[in-house]
Amino acid sequence: MTDFKTLWARLQIENFYWKIGFYALCSAGLVHALFIPLFLLIGLPVMALVNVFSVFIYWYSIFGLGLQTIETRNDGLIGWLVFVELIGHNLLATYYLGKGAGFEYYIYVLAVLPFFIFTYRRSVYLFRIFLVISLALVIDISPLFEAPKVSVSQETLSLIHHLNLFVFLAVLSGLSYLYALYAKAHQDQLESHVYIDPLSGLYNRRFVYEMQKEIESRRNGWENPAFLLIDIDHFKALNDTYGHDCGDAAIAQVATLLRENLFNAIAVRWGGEEFLVLYKNSDPGSLRATADQIRQIIATHPGRCEHGNLPLTVTAGGTMMREGESFHAALKRADTALYQGKHAGRNRVVLL
Repeated sequence: MTDFKTLWARLQIENFYWKIGFYALCSAGLVHALFIPLFLLIGLPVMALVNVFSVFIYWYSIFGLGLQTIETRNDGLIGWLVFVELIGHNLLATYYLGKGAGFEYYIYVLAVLPFFIFTYRRSVYLFRIFLVISLALVIDISPLFEAPKVSVSQETLSLIHHLNLFVFLAVLSGLSYLYALYAKAHQDQLESHVYIDPLSGLYNRRFVYEMQKEIESRRNGWENPAFLLIDIDHFKALNDTYGHDCGDAAIAQVATLLRENLFNAIAVRWGGEEFLVLYKNSDPGSLRATADQIRQIIATHPGRCEHGNLPLTVTAGGTMMREGESFHAALKRADTALYQGKHAGRNRVVLL
């Protein structure tokens, strides 16, 4: 068995999916624990005992199987335990108290729950859904589940029905919300792979091309766009002298300095040792001032690699995007400015 402290510490470094599973199991165990005194109050000790067993299943799923499930990335066994427990519990509760108590609602949760477990084959999903639909029809049609088998007042049944309806809708809403959160987190992760350069941690070309029309039409704050192309000086010589690992360290260092010192701007690794900085709203004076500031900061913060400090300087070429001008035309002018700066001696800023 795993103690709570160990399991909780492991969950803190896990992704959203496993945290959802932990919270769901804890919530289900708590709900079943609350049913124990309810069944005792209405004189149904057999269902109180069933709920004790249900609580044990959730306790075992959390502390007996939880850590192993996370480590193996296989939550199939817990999924089956929960599935069987929910079916057994709700069939028995509906049998003893009838459909008027509302316990059959929880069967419907099982039509959604399998899709939160990703280790099953498609045939298992289809089997589960077929079984849930069949059970729901049996409960609805069979006279076995019509009337209560114990003496319970209509007022009590109505109260239990309303309680179950509330819990069912809360669970269904919670599952929908958690699924939406997970889908959003997964989408963000996919976008980070598509739009983020893994070495520098900056945006890549694809991200910029996605915004191209937005920039050209000057929407969403792109009032006076400005471009700044930044190139690490003598990068080939640095690679040849110190090796490619040190070259990567130089790129990472420049990227870090751009992130830490750029405000109201978007930094992009444009390719190789070249970076692109996009300003949504700038002017020639501000563009030159910030470009010079970036150049000086990089020159005074050498990179680090196994060979020691890496002296770094950069050359920058910038331009303001003109009214009615295409993105590529403005970018080409910034590239021309960068070319002029490199041929004028490097470690400088040229604006066109």
